[in-house]
Amino acid sequence: MRLLQVLPAFAFAYFLGGRLTGGFSEARASETSGVIVVAGANESAAPDFSAVESLARSVYAKESFRPALPEADVESLLGGALGDSLKGPRELAPYLSSHSLRAAIVVDHVDTALRARLFLAKSGTFDFAPLPAPQNGENAGALRRIDTALAGEPTGDKRSFYESYWFWGAVGGAALIGLIAFAATAKTDEPDRSHLVLRFP
Repeated sequence: MRLLQVLPAFAFAYFLGGRLTGGFSEARASETSGVIVVAGANESAAPDFSAVESLARSVYAKESFRPALPEADVESLLGGALGDSLKGPRELAPYLSSHSLRAAIVVDHVDTALRARLFLAKSGTFDFAPLPAPQNGENAGALRRIDTALAGEPTGDKRSFYESYWFWGAVGGAALIGLIAFAATAKTDEPDRSHLVLRFP
């Protein structure tokens, strides 16, 4: 009978584990992903801006880099008002964080030429060197550099111990064993009335 009384505790622990692990899974689904290309109006007027547009096409063609942003925002980032507003770490960091983005390729002028630098959301800093320029119209070198820079960041493939059903099942099992032991102890602690002697006046 006492076993039936403690079974709901085990069921609740397992249910709680399911809800929590489900919540963790949903949170992981919204983890940081995607890379944006940012350039202002001044950069878009440069003669060599076509190379930046080529880089943007290469970046957005790669599924793991493609940001979950409206098309209008992507266009505004590349030579529009939105691109003008995101120039330094102070502006970039909160934007990337609020849109769950991993990095931004920021285009600016160096003398008369354009350069593209990678800003990493995790560190809040620019990568050590500009991205390689296109070679024969290809951006393989830039894509490899981005891959390398992002390689050490978490991708959501690993799960923490508390996100596992096994963990919450073990918690429920431990709770069940503890309650059974408590119920057994409570039963044995009851006063032994088998030797009581009834005395009548």
